Amino acid sequence: MPLAVSVFVIIDILLGSPAANSILGIARAQEAANKDDSNSNNNNNDGTKKTGTGGGLLQVSTKGERIDSEQVANAAIERARNALEWNTEREKLKTDYDRMEDIRKKMDDQMREFDEKKKQST
Repeated sequence: MPLAVSVFVIIDILLGSPAANSILGIARAQEAANKDDSNSNNNNNDGTKKTGTGGGLLQVSTKGERIDSEQVANAAIERARNALEWNTEREKLKTDYDRMEDIRKKMDDQMREFDEKKKQST
């Protein structure tokens, strides 16, 4: 599971962080709504939750929700941050030999893929 999260985070970074931006956009909107409604209660009596979307409030139904999706989302964001931090620290601690080995492995993989494509085309 940590490997999957790490791969997702790395791919997301390489793509310009679209997933992180969307997740953080939602979190920022919720944070703004919490600041605006700091004196009022965010939960209505009808089972809906107010969520800020910049200019106004969006009503999100939470009826029948057995788990706290906001808590799950925050935990996922925290795990992704931890994975990103771990990966950056691991990259910082690599020696020149480790970097050369990584490059050698990538080159071997590329050559293997090239050979497979060459065999398939002939």
